[in-house]
Amino acid sequence: MSKLASSMVSEAVGATVFAGIDVSAATLAVAVQQQQGDGCRQKEFANSATGHRQLIAWLRKLGGLVRVSLEATGTYSLDVALALDAAEGIEVAVLNPKTVNRFAQTLRRSKTDAADTAALAEYSRRMEFVAGLAPEMTVRQWVAHSGLDPVHQVSGSSVRKQTRISRHGNSHLRRALYIPALVGARHDPHMRAFYELLQTRHKTKLQALVAVARKLLHAIFGIFKTGSDYSGAKLFPHLILTS
Repeated sequence: MSKLASSMVSEAVGATVFAGIDVSAATLAVAVQQQQGDGCRQKEFANSATGHRQLIAWLRKLGGLVRVSLEATGTYSLDVALALDAAEGIEVAVLNPKTVNRFAQTLRRSKTDAADTAALAEYSRRMEFVAGLAPEMTVRQWVAHSGLDPVHQVSGSSVRKQTRISRHGNSHLRRALYIPALVGARHDPHMRAFYELLQTRHKTKLQALVAVARKLLHAIFGIFKTGSDYSGAKLFPHLILTS
């Protein structure tokens, strides 16, 4: 039976179950809700192959179609997302952590594992559910997903704090970009020129390096999108090399 047909049968048999999973390296904290106003049932499983099988069996016993929302947390969430996606009667949506965080802030002030998990279940129930493991994003969404998007703090004429990165999103991606950005700033002529130019504009070395990492993410996006090779001249079209 196809995934679509299985979902249609499950939906016809029983009410839809809305689930949220807060993923960590060792555990999966799960909350499920069936109807508006119902409290969340919560349970914890190991983030392992055995734990994934136990989670799927538990979800399928609830009856009906199960819609699961979880945050993209790099290697921690990949295996469980794949396992859920392959299971009959279960749909999974992997969400940008920044989107989830903003939604959760509308529901509560406290931040605990239990509250985070309940917010994900509520997201499954309230929001438009788009099943899938890697929905296509724009390059700006890639940057936001990595947490490298700049945050400006300006209020009136008195509050003008230094611009910083949001740090929302995938910390694994930020770490993965650090060494390539460092190498690029030292050895790629275009990235090095960009890095040095930012410092002449009173950016710190760290701020300039973050900007290089952001540019590198743009380059990776372009390579995947077009299938073309890396080109520093295309990435920095307005930059004139002096040597």
